Amino acid sequence: MPVAIESFRNASVTRAGNWPERRREPRYPCNDPAEVQVVSATGPRLPATMLDISRSGLRVVLAAPVWKGADVEVILPKQAIIFGRVCHCRQSGEKFYAGIRIQDVFFRPHPVKGAHIEDQQLARYLAGLGLSVLEVLNVRAHLLKCKLCRSRFHDFGAD
Repeated sequence: MPVAIESFRNASVTRAGNWPERRREPRYPCNDPAEVQVVSATGPRLPATMLDISRSGLRVVLAAPVWKGADVEVILPKQAIIFGRVCHCRQSGEKFYAGIRIQDVFFRPHPVKGAHIEDQQLARYLAGLGLSVLEVLNVRAHLLKCKLCRSRFHDFGAD
């Protein structure tokens, strides 16, 4: 296994309070502006901030609640639209923290097709460190379509 990948795999990922991370997938911290639109609602888009993202989900903070089970679009201006379903929405003070399971992603502009994921980028993806939200989404989309990179991903010890 390349050294860069091994060093990222051995990185200690912790949550607030220095508790060890126990989630199935690494979460990539971020602080990107976004908007959330409930698909079946006619109301305005809700301003949001994306707090973290993983292979299968993301977390946003909002000023208003969204209900569990709602189908939503998370709009990252000039980058992507993420389609998902709200798994939970919890209030803390005046803010609402929503967990959203990713169902599909539409890129603006579309990622480069045909290029494979570099070892260093794959290592960072596996470790949950050092990638932007758009890079995480691009790697995720590429792994869904590319058998060779998916095989490399599993060879590095990913689930």
